[in-house]
Amino acid sequence: MFEQIYSEKWLTKKPQYAFLLGLFYSLLSMVTALILFPGNPSLAAIAFTTIAIVPSLNRLLQLEENAEAKFKKFSLRKLFSAHKDMMKIYFFMFFGILLTFSAFSIILPNLARQHLFSSQLSIYQRMIIDGSGAAATFQQGFFSLLENNLKVLVIFLILSFIYGAGSVFLLTWNASVWGAIFGYIAHQAATAQGISPFIAFLSLFLGVFPHTFLEALGYFGASLSGGIISTATLREKLFSKKFKIITIDGLVLFLISAGVIILGAFVEAFLL
Repeated sequence: MFEQIYSEKWLTKKPQYAFLLGLFYSLLSMVTALILFPGNPSLAAIAFTTIAIVPSLNRLLQLEENAEAKFKKFSLRKLFSAHKDMMKIYFFMFFGILLTFSAFSIILPNLARQHLFSSQLSIYQRMIIDGSGAAATFQQGFFSLLENNLKVLVIFLILSFIYGAGSVFLLTWNASVWGAIFGYIAHQAATAQGISPFIAFLSLFLGVFPHTFLEALGYFGASLSGGIISTATLREKLFSKKFKIITIDGLVLFLISAGVIILGAFVEAFLL
């Protein structure tokens, strides 16, 4: 319903407002999940956020495919020019969701936090257990991160290709996990050090932002790549000139995304 209030063309011209949409949709979804699924709201909140976002992104993917259908031949310059607005929308919406989950993870009492974000915080508990042994070398850490992130990247591509904007669920899940964990760590650090949890969060977020941004950027690219190829498969004649140009565009975008993921894994391993 809410996507009828604004047009996709307006959103491409003002992508920064996607931040407010991410904030609003995730906030509304958390409240709805608590009301309808009080026993297990963590995954329900992700599902409701995804349902709210998908219609808008599907229409935006159609705009992207329409723009690419006008290309006479593949051009790397046109590739970046055609997708920069969509990437901005992904970026602002993703961090709108992330910061909303972070804020609630910071301000909620411990029992409420553990209940609302049980699925997300269980990821953090597993990370603590897995990291409790001997410290890994840089190479071990790098290749472990790279293997995991590249697997996730391929999943983003496949989900986007099969379901169009279907990878939004995975994007929303990642944003909620990062947000809930960052908020939890900030709250714990603030309690231990006697400082404001929001100052602790800012310090933490600035520290992890470089690799978080690169990792998210790679996932955005894979999502966009699969979605564009999916839309072209449905709307263009298979193996026509337009279809080939759009497919090459999508595959090149995916390869660039893989390069960004490799860089992100290097930065994360170095920071850790």
